[in-house]
Amino acid sequence: MMNEFKKTYGKVRDISPAELSGAFAAIDWIGVAVLFGSRAKPGKASVNSRSDYDFAVSMDKSIPAAWGHIARARVEVSQALELADLIDQPQQADRTFWTAKAFHGYISGADQIECSNETVVRFFHKQGYALKMPQPWPDRQDEQLREVFLKELKQLLKQPDVDIWFADESGFEGDPRPRKRWDKKGRKTRVTKNGDHLRMNVIGMVCPRTGQFFAIEASHSDSVTYQAFLDEYTDKQEIV
Repeated sequence: MMNEFKKTYGKVRDISPAELSGAFAAIDWIGVAVLFGSRAKPGKASVNSRSDYDFAVSMDKSIPAAWGHIARARVEVSQALELADLIDQPQQADRTFWTAKAFHGYISGADQIECSNETVVRFFHKQGYALKMPQPWPDRQDEQLREVFLKELKQLLKQPDVDIWFADESGFEGDPRPRKRWDKKGRKTRVTKNGDHLRMNVIGMVCPRTGQFFAIEASHSDSVTYQAFLDEYTDKQEIV
């Protein structure tokens, strides 16, 4: 039997079909949910606005519901939407990312929600999240300068009398690897890391056209160290 949510009024934000789908999917005792009408105006929600959402749901009425199954479904859908926001915005809980254990502990304490850790993991999956290892990524790069450099590099590569050397450094650290965390599938999972750690560095460069290669070891990497790297390469060329 399909049970209708009729004229559910409230001050709400815009909710996408994907968010609604995830909220209903998190409720095990609702088998089918259909959004069949909404007279809410996208982008017009404010503190004084009223949104009208109509749903039809197929539910298992064998479960207990003191105030009725429609009322329980409304409460649990609202709760699922709030939890989905909390997953996507861990800053609400003074965190930078979530693990399933941490999220379970938070909602058990702050929201008094009783569930198992396995239920939390299933909820993460239903919201489109996956356990991912973050990629260290600096936050001090100038994207406009990068674009200018790439254009200049493409022009140099076209010149047959110019050798392009590619140089880089690699650091070996004793710091623990970043912990896995839950994040949206398809989203780049990153943790801010600008290299401000003790490390052993290897600085090297290669010329693809000739196959020449040169590298040194260093305790750190900065402009002075890199200049010493270039000077040492120049000295070796003069000796040869």
